[in-house]
Amino acid sequence: MPCRFFSDFRALREQAAMPYSVISIFRAHPVCRVRSAARVLLRAGLTALVLVPACVLFASAAPSSAPEASPPPAVPAAQPVDAGDAGAALLWSTRVGDMAAMVEEAVALQRSAEEHSQGVPEKLRALRASFTRLSGLFQASRGHPTDQLVLAMQMRALRRDITALTAPLERIAATVSRRRDELNALRKDLDAFTAQRAALPPGEAEQLQRYSASLNEARKALNTAFTLTGRLLAPAESVRDQINQAADDIEAGMADIWHDYYLNPADDEPLVPSDITALLGRRLTRAFPLTFADWMNVAAPFAGVVFAALLVAFLCLRAAAALPAEQAAVCRGLLTRTWPRIGLGLALAVAAGNPRSAFYPALGLLGALELISGVVSLGCRLRRIQEPEATIDPLRLMYPLAAAGALLLFFDLPPRLFGPVWDICSVLFLVRLVLTRRKSAEKPPVQERLLLGGAFWCGAAGIAFSLGGYARPAVLVFMGYFALAAVITVGSSLSHLLEKVADRLFDKETAPLANAAAEALAVPAAWTAALFCTLPWLPAVPGASYISLHFLFADYSLGGVSMDLSRILIIVLLYFLCRSFIRLGKATLDHLPDRAPDIERGVIPPLRTMLGYGLWTLFAFIALSILGVDFTSLAVVAGGFSVGVGFGMQNIFNNLISGLMLIFGRTILVGDYVEAGGTAGTVRAVGIRCTVIETPERALVYVPNSAVMSGQFTNWTRHNRMVRRSIVVGAAYGSDGAAVSALLIEQARLHPHVLTFPEPAVLFSNFGDSALEFTLNVFIDDLNNAGATLSELRFGIERAFAEHGIEIPYPQLSLHLPDVKAARQANGPASSGGVASTTVSL
Repeated sequence: MPCRFFSDFRALREQAAMPYSVISIFRAHPVCRVRSAARVLLRAGLTALVLVPACVLFASAAPSSAPEASPPPAVPAAQPVDAGDAGAALLWSTRVGDMAAMVEEAVALQRSAEEHSQGVPEKLRALRASFTRLSGLFQASRGHPTDQLVLAMQMRALRRDITALTAPLERIAATVSRRRDELNALRKDLDAFTAQRAALPPGEAEQLQRYSASLNEARKALNTAFTLTGRLLAPAESVRDQINQAADDIEAGMADIWHDYYLNPADDEPLVPSDITALLGRRLTRAFPLTFADWMNVAAPFAGVVFAALLVAFLCLRAAAALPAEQAAVCRGLLTRTWPRIGLGLALAVAAGNPRSAFYPALGLLGALELISGVVSLGCRLRRIQEPEATIDPLRLMYPLAAAGALLLFFDLPPRLFGPVWDICSVLFLVRLVLTRRKSAEKPPVQERLLLGGAFWCGAAGIAFSLGGYARPAVLVFMGYFALAAVITVGSSLSHLLEKVADRLFDKETAPLANAAAEALAVPAAWTAALFCTLPWLPAVPGASYISLHFLFADYSLGGVSMDLSRILIIVLLYFLCRSFIRLGKATLDHLPDRAPDIERGVIPPLRTMLGYGLWTLFAFIALSILGVDFTSLAVVAGGFSVGVGFGMQNIFNNLISGLMLIFGRTILVGDYVEAGGTAGTVRAVGIRCTVIETPERALVYVPNSAVMSGQFTNWTRHNRMVRRSIVVGAAYGSDGAAVSALLIEQARLHPHVLTFPEPAVLFSNFGDSALEFTLNVFIDDLNNAGATLSELRFGIERAFAEHGIEIPYPQLSLHLPDVKAARQANGPASSGGVASTTVSL
């Protein structure tokens, strides 16, 4: 049956693969080879999907002659069987078979324990000897933290070795313990069953006896394995506990040791100690591999990482060939100048600390310096993309002094020799910095000027610290400033580049939400990547990991609040995330009316305001909880705040409540034309404290929300932007009133901004002193067009009246003045009768 099944399966496989052989692919046209290969892979995958389940079904149905390799299930507990049951013997026979499988497993465990126990005592003695030697070296090197750092790494490697040695035995011991518990339970059940049955049938008694013998045999094998593993694990656990305790003690005291090493001033000792040659030789001996096997263990991971880096560079260069010329040049520069340094640094770092060998500090230092050089090259090239005018690279100027400081710390020169060497390097750095600034024809950008100024003062301060006996802290300060400058350069340049890439990939017009999301996440992603660029500085500075962790997680008390730098970093990260979410949310709200036309655009600004306030409030509560602020103490603050609101902050609180009522009540929307507090204009913003109104003269007036809510308020465009306006026109007495009305209606209907419904209307409003007064009422489509529309209508009315001979009279006033002189000439000098008068029309 199995042979026939496999022959059928082979025939099916050959039949399925026959039309699509490899030879037919290579015989095809070169252009179609890729497509043919794709079709072959697709059809082979479909064939596998059909054949594999069938194979599984046939294999499960076919009888298997070989026993299963998996451990047998636990034997069920014995159940009482009646004496007259004809199948009792068969039942005990089945249980005997199951117990035989358990016996085989117990014997296999015993053999496995014996195999793994071979050579364990010798290895334990070697590990104990190594531990004794490392403990003695650690006690003798308490004044040399660099040596202690190497010893701590070797202690960790020793702990890994003993864990790898005892892990198989522990797994075997755990399995043996479980099986022993199962067999003990079966023995108790068997004893209880035999105690209940006084007499058994002959067949059942024979099977029961065989079952008991198998049980005893399995227990014997398991007991042997248990005794063997216990005898080996007891001393191994003792050695492991000692190693763990010593390693924990070393790790716990490392931070204090490095703290004293860097912060203690130089002692009165000889400039060059007599044993400096032996000291440097011992340090270099531990820093590099010594034997050929050690070099091979280092070379294998180094070659693997170098090959992977070259492969990545090759693939990226092939992909960059399809980009535009400018972008392709940038990618080629990064892949040919920056990436080789990063790849070489990674290869050296992996080779220095791979699990197959010990840690070699010299290789780790070289790898760290190469990685730092790659970060410097990356930051400078990204900065050139952002600022092509930046001709001075502060990172390149600071790198030689930082590398010199790392080498001085690695060789651990005596303090009285360390200081002069660092002073000479710092003076050379300052001279080069000044000369570079003077040779620069153009003034560098602001960021370069700030970084160069900080580097100058940091170098000068380092010289002062070194002269005071604190040369090692001066190196740490300068390298810390160098790392900060690299983070600033890479973070700012990378965020600028990612924003440009987001604009290229997602157009603001076609994909506004994707563009907003990419721009919102570009800044935190760039600065997070820039923070990871500080990792190469940890292996470059001896003890940097211990010092950084000490300062990162050390508690700093401010008042009643306890905080550490790790919490502050988390708060900064949450700040950038909150800022990004606010930006993304506001962009989503801005484009919401385009996707949902039923939503008014005037609702969007209040929602944007509330979203910003809500997320910032949530961020404030999370930040306070991270800092460990007790919110019960805020109840006292809230009580004092309420009292302050009732007295000194009443006006502010009034404006706050009024602003919330305006926002949620939607009394005012952005874009409405309103009159409030004696000011008329267009609403530009509705804030929590005030409402911003832009007058027709383009002046911004900030009206308090309380004045808007409590005073008289007019909203001209709350429901629509249509507005009614009137024009008063006078016609001379004697003019045809019907003709005047028709001309006014005609001019109103000709104007494009005057609505036809409601229709324009003319009212004969009054008999004036000098003219017949008519009022033209028109409805204009938009309030913003009202002024221009009225002006154009007046021009049209003037032309129409002139064409039709309708006079617009001047205001007239008749004055009757007496003429005394003319009356005297007419009546004589003695006449004093009636006085003539003269009428003058104005």
